[in-house]
Amino acid sequence: MRLGRIRVDGFRKLVDTECTVVGRVTALIGPNEAGKSSLLDLLVRTGDHDPIEFGARPRGEGLGDEDIAVRLWFRLESDDLAAIQQINSPTQPVWYVLRKTYAGDLTSSLEPRLERDNTGRRRAERAVNTFAATKGAKALERTEDADGLGDRVDRLSHIISGDEEIDPDNRKLVTSVASELVGDDISARGRQAGQALQEWDPAWQGSTQTRRPASSWGVAGPASPYSTTRSAAWPRTTI
Repeated sequence: MRLGRIRVDGFRKLVDTECTVVGRVTALIGPNEAGKSSLLDLLVRTGDHDPIEFGARPRGEGLGDEDIAVRLWFRLESDDLAAIQQINSPTQPVWYVLRKTYAGDLTSSLEPRLERDNTGRRRAERAVNTFAATKGAKALERTEDADGLGDRVDRLSHIISGDEEIDPDNRKLVTSVASELVGDDISARGRQAGQALQEWDPAWQGSTQTRRPASSWGVAGPASPYSTTRSAAWPRTTI
């Protein structure tokens, strides 16, 4: 990523200040006390979660901890776009936008915003719900520990009904249920549900069972622009 634009909402003498960064080398030119060092200081501060002290906040602006102090736009490059290519979206982002509040919170997003393709998830949801209503599904094993196949199908039916991101534990649930439902001892409706889950589940992507591209489960976002490796403190990207 390459820094392309900076907006400072308020930091020391810089209030509602915006500039565009062009090229590999940028020179900050201005008289003493114009805010050149303040801008560089603020850029460094976007790499941590430390709050911005009250003395550095402009007076009379009524800025609170939750207000945004600075916004940075980083232009995405080919390796950044490759990190999110698994999302089948009609829009392609151009910018990675990082924001820091006075409290030190970092948030980020992509612009234009990615639109997730939930076609595979909705197909799997319909297939699982159709199977769950059959006698074959009701006859599946259910245990006191709720770890029988019938229990897991019931749980999975609830999990995939929404649009929220699937967490790692539930990803494993999708993969295990899909594998068991395609067994020879499962009804035709059950095998259809298992196949729909496999087509949606990234764990099966590239296998002979997969017929359609898997939809995205979520994305951690491009790596920090300050390092070649992702920092644990770097914010998760909202898409």
